Amino acid sequence: MNAYKLICHDIRQGVLQNKRLLIIPFFSLFACFSANLYIYDAESSAPTFADLWVALFQGCLPIMKANDGQAVIPFFWLAMFLLAAFTIFDTLHDELSGFGLQLLTRTNARSIWWFSKCIRIVAALMSIYLIVFVTSLLFALVSGYEMTMQVSSSLPERLLAATEYYQIGDVPGTEAAPLLLLAPLILFCTLGLLQMAISLFCKPVCSYIITAICVIVGTLTDSTAAFSRCGMLLTSTIFTTNGYSLRNGMIICLILMIIAVLGGMFCFQRRDLFLTKEDSSMIL
Repeated sequence: MNAYKLICHDIRQGVLQNKRLLIIPFFSLFACFSANLYIYDAESSAPTFADLWVALFQGCLPIMKANDGQAVIPFFWLAMFLLAAFTIFDTLHDELSGFGLQLLTRTNARSIWWFSKCIRIVAALMSIYLIVFVTSLLFALVSGYEMTMQVSSSLPERLLAATEYYQIGDVPGTEAAPLLLLAPLILFCTLGLLQMAISLFCKPVCSYIITAICVIVGTLTDSTAAFSRCGMLLTSTIFTTNGYSLRNGMIICLILMIIAVLGGMFCFQRRDLFLTKEDSSMIL
């Protein structure tokens, strides 16, 4: 099978035939209602779409640095990324059994097969991101939000008022929109590719647990290594002077994606295709 047909097959399987994606619009709508409660202020002007987007990915104060009563677990933020990882957590396991294994044996090179799976993962996660974006956009339209990527000047102060850790800086203009839009997408893709690469060495459930730990670490600390904090927009250096740098987090994510794709391909090329059923169950 040539590369074009294989990629088309994987995109179809990962996006159009992935029934787990059906839950994303309902979750996104519920998350929008929750975010709306945070940003609503009767005394201020109408909120903007950027306010809603930032509230959806606002994140939290690092729990390890929070004083008594200040620690807040960002349930919707956690659920969003964990749910996204769940939609693709067993992709490699499924593809290395049954029909997927037949396609592998008919492919000219293992590297082509592996890159096709990476494209499938990215396509599925981009679909999730697009669903979240469109759902929040429609919610903002129906709710009377101003359709602009300018964050309201009062939003950071209102949402971070309860913490004593962050020093709120000047609210940026629309020039910050690319970072605000790209950071969550890059984190989605990083978690998905890492999860697939890790699943080369353990069962899908184990790879999912490791991915979940990477996400949870971002709620505990704001160390530079806690790359999942690049999905926390409000507590970043865009709005605070001592927050997490989205640029540094995105650079780490890009490096991790390259390692996952190339390192996974290197290991996969040395994988024995004709494992016994018992050996296969141990690896997958």
